[in-house]
Amino acid sequence: MKKRFFTIALILLFALPPLLCACGQKNLSSGPEELLAFPGTRWDMTPQELIQALDLEEGTYEAKETPYGASAQDAEGYGYYVIEVKDTEAFDLPADVSFGFLDHTGEGRYWLNQLVVLCADGTDYRALVAALTQYYGEPVEEGAEAFESILFDTSSDTNGHLHLWRTEVSTDTLRDRLAGRQVDASDPPSGSPLTSILTSDGTLDTLSFPLSIYKGTVGARFTSQYGLVCGDAGIR
Repeated sequence: MKKRFFTIALILLFALPPLLCACGQKNLSSGPEELLAFPGTRWDMTPQELIQALDLEEGTYEAKETPYGASAQDAEGYGYYVIEVKDTEAFDLPADVSFGFLDHTGEGRYWLNQLVVLCADGTDYRALVAALTQYYGEPVEEGAEAFESILFDTSSDTNGHLHLWRTEVSTDTLRDRLAGRQVDASDPPSGSPLTSILTSDGTLDTLSFPLSIYKGTVGARFTSQYGLVCGDAGIR
C-alpha cells in the first residue's frame, strides 16, 4: 500500500526515526529557505546538513543516491538523493518521512526539494490538517483544485481530501536574498527557474498538500523551488 502510494505521488522513498517530532513549534521565519519547511530543516540544506540538523544516527535512516545523468528514464538528467526514516513521528503523528533532494545542474550539489510525510494506516486526515494548521497557519483555497486529478483516487471507497498551503516570495525579496550570498542574479541562465522568476514579476512558491489517495492512507507533500533557483544562481 505505502509503496504504491508513493509511486503515484512520484516520490522515491527510504526511512526516518522517532527524532522528527514537530512538537507544537511555529514556523515564524520569513526567509524563503525556511517557509513551509519541515521543523529543524531548511530548503537550502544538503543531505549531510539535514542528517546533522535532525541528529539522525547511522542505522536509523536509509539513503539512496541516483547521480546526475545515471537514470536513462530521466530525460532531463536530474540527480536524486533520498533520505527516508520510517516508524517515526511528524507533527505529533506516527508517520514515515522521506526527504528528496535534486541535483539539476550536474555539479554534484543536492538541494532539498521535496518532503513527504505518510501517516500510519488509519490516521484521520483531519488530525493531520489540524496539526499542519497549528504549525503553518490556515490553508488557502486558491489553486487546490489543480491537484485533484493527481491526488484523488475516485474509484476508491473514500474520496480524497485536499488542503493547500502556499507561500509566495516576491522577486525583490529573492534578489535581496541571493545578493546576500554574493550572487549576481541580473543575468540568469536561459530557460531556468531563476530566469522565469527574476526576469518577470513572478514569485517563488513553496506549497504543501495533505493527500488521501487510498482508504486509510493520509499524508502531506511539501515542495519548494528555492534550491533550484539557488543552483541556477551558481550557489554551491
